[in-house]
Amino acid sequence: MVLFFFASFLVSLAATPVVRWMAVSQNLVAKPAADRWHKTPTALFGGVAIFLGLAFPLLFTSDVTTLPGYMIHSDNPFFKGFADVFLWFCMACFFFLGLWDDLRPLRPHVKLIGQIAGAAAFAFAGFRLNWFHSLTLDTMVTMVWIVAIVNACNLIDNMDGLCAGTAIIAAVFFVVLIPGGSVTAVCMAGALAGFLVYNFKPASIFMGDSGSMLIGFVLAAVSIHYSGAAAGSKMNAV
Repeated sequence: MVLFFFASFLVSLAATPVVRWMAVSQNLVAKPAADRWHKTPTALFGGVAIFLGLAFPLLFTSDVTTLPGYMIHSDNPFFKGFADVFLWFCMACFFFLGLWDDLRPLRPHVKLIGQIAGAAAFAFAGFRLNWFHSLTLDTMVTMVWIVAIVNACNLIDNMDGLCAGTAIIAAVFFVVLIPGGSVTAVCMAGALAGFLVYNFKPASIFMGDSGSMLIGFVLAAVSIHYSGAAAGSKMNAV
């Protein structure tokens, strides 16, 4: 687990200044506004560095060759590799939806539809909270859970280090709570720690929607892992 943390930390730490330089050179910056705390134009797209810090280590734990087998034997609750690769895929979808919004701001309802689609894909693949006996109700509540956490993270991303700092605390708690720890939570903590070096006040880069939506989805997914672990869900591998 320590190796995964430092791998994510180092990738994010190295990638953040590169992303910052590219954003500034292309004038992709957040300008001071009444509802923001920063006083000078600040680079955006820190979410790219966070994604890289998460994606590379997790990619090595994902076995894409298990996906066809899962599609054929979808009733197997212990199909280990699928949980990894599908989480990676959904994580990337939320990241790119946020990146699109950073580059070309989407209308709120369009962004919400994208979030619902991503949450539905994750829930219908079998990753649910397992709070209710009714499959329909449990699936719907899981979708609401994912979309709510994604938007909660998006809303608190308005102060230096707030969203990333809160997410690190949550990730650490998940590592402690989940038996054997969660590779995903460890990698998230590492990636966010590397990004926070540049995001503490005064921040020299912001994560943007690509970062906040990515963080929100991963926190939601890991919480579903924790909720489903006792119920024997397919998230045991994440």
